[in-house]
Amino acid sequence: MQTKTIDQIVKELSEPFPKDSIHWRVGATNRDKTKAIALAYLDARDVMDRLDKVVGPSNWQNAYQGLGCCGIGIKDFETGEWLWRWNGAGETKVEAEKGQASDSFKRAAVLFGIGRYLYALPNVWCRLDNGRLAETPSLPAWALPEAEPVNPEELDHLVITIEELIDNTPELAAMVKTDAFAAKMKRLQSLDGNKYDKIKARIVDMVKKEKKLDDEIV
Repeated sequence: MQTKTIDQIVKELSEPFPKDSIHWRVGATNRDKTKAIALAYLDARDVMDRLDKVVGPSNWQNAYQGLGCCGIGIKDFETGEWLWRWNGAGETKVEAEKGQASDSFKRAAVLFGIGRYLYALPNVWCRLDNGRLAETPSLPAWALPEAEPVNPEELDHLVITIEELIDNTPELAAMVKTDAFAAKMKRLQSLDGNKYDKIKARIVDMVKKEKKLDDEIV
């Protein structure tokens, strides 16, 4: 039987998310649009997963008062009553109504502590490439969950596998976009951020050289 108090629930909901669950978007840019502040955000599905994990799927619910205002209700196990928090959001530039509903849901979740710590992250300027972030900032230690022990054998095998793919794939630009390769890189990022950054930088450099070579051939 569930025995958590609301204070315990909010504490667990407020815990930092794994690094690979944090997404980044372009914030304010400099005048020549070569750099931007990277803004961290969560996917709505990760918020739902956190609610499921902490209170159970049947002990939370959400409702909308129009697309722009969402409420999340969490059951108080001590009283059996529902505790609601509401928040709103405006339309987004992409899929306006869907984005508005998702953003209002995530903002309501912040009122229970989910992802609230992201608002305290320092502003970091990152390079832009065609309007997209070409790099992402590292998260401070306080914004990361307690680290799980890394299996060195898994890490070494993963690095070797990725490097062999990079070195032996003729069309690197196409390969790095595949879901299978993206999954390997995401796993590497979760195990060792430094190795991930070095391999990613190498891939970017090799893809640029590959594109330049293709242009010269044409």
